[in-house]
Amino acid sequence: VCEVVGVFRWASKLGETRFWEPVENILKNTVQAHGIPDLVCPGMNHYEFSTILERYQPDVVLVASWGEILKPHLLERSDTLFVNCHPSKLPAHRGANPYASVILADEKETGVTFHLMVPEIDAGPILLQETCELTEHETGDSLRQKCGDVAARMTPILLKKLAAHCIDGAPLETKVQDPSQQSYYPPLKPESGLIPWELDAKGVYRHCRAMFPWNVCYSYLEGRRMVRLFSPHFMPVPQPNPQPVPGGTILAYRRGILTIALSDPYWVMEVPAFQMVGREGGAWPLWLSRLVAPLWFKPGKRFGPKML
Repeated sequence: VCEVVGVFRWASKLGETRFWEPVENILKNTVQAHGIPDLVCPGMNHYEFSTILERYQPDVVLVASWGEILKPHLLERSDTLFVNCHPSKLPAHRGANPYASVILADEKETGVTFHLMVPEIDAGPILLQETCELTEHETGDSLRQKCGDVAARMTPILLKKLAAHCIDGAPLETKVQDPSQQSYYPPLKPESGLIPWELDAKGVYRHCRAMFPWNVCYSYLEGRRMVRLFSPHFMPVPQPNPQPVPGGTILAYRRGILTIALSDPYWVMEVPAFQMVGREGGAWPLWLSRLVAPLWFKPGKRFGPKML
């Protein structure tokens, strides 16, 4: 029998619930409904968390979607196992956002890995691992949900394995990660959303899918104006333009839909919502962006990679 002695929510640590609010509310309500202690302190590396560990004496600390790199004073505790849930098939795609990196890498499959934590990021011995397939239309959001479902199915198996070790003293079987197969991808940054028009249509589509829902895709119109492009759709065209134009070229703006050429003449990007950004970095209201759109979105103008 496993007992949950407390839950420490990431948003509790940050004190910033705007982005995490939907997930935060679900976790908070679940914790309260089951009468589980809702732990709050400045962070896992903070001395207050060490005090919490001394109070509850947990056999296992299960970590998922956490934003701190845990310090040795935690990981080297002899009486507590720190286990991380990472949404990739380690040792591939270590790092903060494997949902995006596996899509950008055009992988056909990914997975979920539970592993013992060590000071090196996502490098500890593997306890349990499963594979999940990627579809050609996978987004970061859909992949996050898919990996979450896989992790939920794996958790009872993991707990049974950990209980046999911690309670019954059974050997803990693990698999050392193969360093020759490892890959690491840094966290996404706001500038990661810049659309790479030089790629083929599949590459641009892959980029936009990988960014959602963390980053808004954007580009620079004629090197003069940053424009955020929301919910882009990739549409086939029955007949290509007889005179191909470079990717990023505006083909039309009609009825509020912006149509942009891709390097593949058989495909275009249609954008139903957009937002101009001023030179000072301030975003214009959506209504104002739509009001001035006919003045800016002239056929033949091009989106590019930088501000001139």
